[in-house]
Amino acid sequence: MTKQGFTLLELLLVISIILAIISLIIGLVLISLNITRKIHCANNLRQIYLATKIYEEEFGAPPWFPKHFVTWKPEYASLLICPSDPYQGNLLKDIHDPKAFIPHSYFFNYWNDYHFVRLPRKNIHGPKEFTEKMLKQFWYELTAPDGHWFVCPWHSLAVFPDGRVGRARRYTGADFENPENKLR
Repeated sequence: MTKQGFTLLELLLVISIILAIISLIIGLVLISLNITRKIHCANNLRQIYLATKIYEEEFGAPPWFPKHFVTWKPEYASLLICPSDPYQGNLLKDIHDPKAFIPHSYFFNYWNDYHFVRLPRKNIHGPKEFTEKMLKQFWYELTAPDGHWFVCPWHSLAVFPDGRVGRARRYTGADFENPENKLR
């Protein structure tokens, strides 16, 4: 007579196979969630770029702060938060005026650079060499094909002056020493 049923070894083998399949499925779900968040972030950056262009056509210059942007179109407030931002846009809340702070995850290089480059030089304080280097960097960000207009620090994504979204890159001092990057 033979016994019917599973041996301990067979039972452990089945359980280990099931656990391996579950861990693979969980891994794939997490990877797909990360990819989805990154795509959502890229979409947010592109929408901010397009909305800024519309704002610029309407008012003649891009907004200076997120508050101006959200005051103009309150429904755009959700665009300013990256889906992967664990702070939900409140990371820099303590360094801003509480009345003017709008939660945001992205760096709005274009908004700031546009206004700084157009400020009268007498309104920019600091050593002349630092001011010139800073303005050269701002001009480069505005005009260079690989300048970053809007940046997501959570995914290292950026929107470039032509509106495409791609991987952000780090700049070095040599990037601003090229003659074509001189402040005009």
